[in-house]
Amino acid sequence: MHMSYRFLLSLVGLWLVTLTSARAQRTLFNMPQAEIIEYQKLFFQAQLAFTNQWQGGLAWAYGIGKDFEVGLNVNNLTGYYPGSHQPLLELRSESPEVNPDLTLTLQKGVGLGEWGYLGVGTRTGVGYRDTPSHPRLANFTYATNLFTFGDSDIKPSVGGYYTTPAFAGPGNRWGYMVGLQAPFLHERMALMGEYISGTNLYSNLTLGLAVQSGKRWQVAVGAQIPAPHSSNSLGGTIQLSLRD
Repeated sequence: MHMSYRFLLSLVGLWLVTLTSARAQRTLFNMPQAEIIEYQKLFFQAQLAFTNQWQGGLAWAYGIGKDFEVGLNVNNLTGYYPGSHQPLLELRSESPEVNPDLTLTLQKGVGLGEWGYLGVGTRTGVGYRDTPSHPRLANFTYATNLFTFGDSDIKPSVGGYYTTPAFAGPGNRWGYMVGLQAPFLHERMALMGEYISGTNLYSNLTLGLAVQSGKRWQVAVGAQIPAPHSSNSLGGTIQLSLRD
């Protein structure tokens, strides 16, 4: 079997193994959420986005108490479809936005009373431009506020971010984010939407639907619409997670 096919099968297997042993919180597609993982609980999420190519990401996090969480992210696992005359998994490119990166994560949550809940965090690690022997700083630092309105289940959020080319590709480094979660059918389903401003890899409007299966599984699907003046493509995304 070709090496790239073995890698892809191993990646899928890793998702499935991890999904049988982890717990997750509710999140949006790419916009970090302020909700902090509970003490000594795990979070795992796997996501695939589809345009003229596919792009995957994996995220693990662990609640360490006092409204802190730490974790590990693997982003920008980019490849092409069989028959496209392109490699199934792209591991060498001069374009930072299609190169994998590995980041450590840290987030702190702060209650703001009637204003909601603030999350401040960073994803910092290494990415590369042409070969793994030339690493670059991959960073995504952010602050998001999750608003609460009395007993309403609708949860809007707003925030800002700073990023580097090794994480988000060429384009803007500073930007803002807005998001919305609207559960219905006794929280068995939820409408989800987010907008990440700018012209980098993550600058998209994503609208979708999340379905809760059982007590812990959640599957979310969405449509990805490029932000104005970005070079992103129309596409779709699917996200698998577990939650408490």
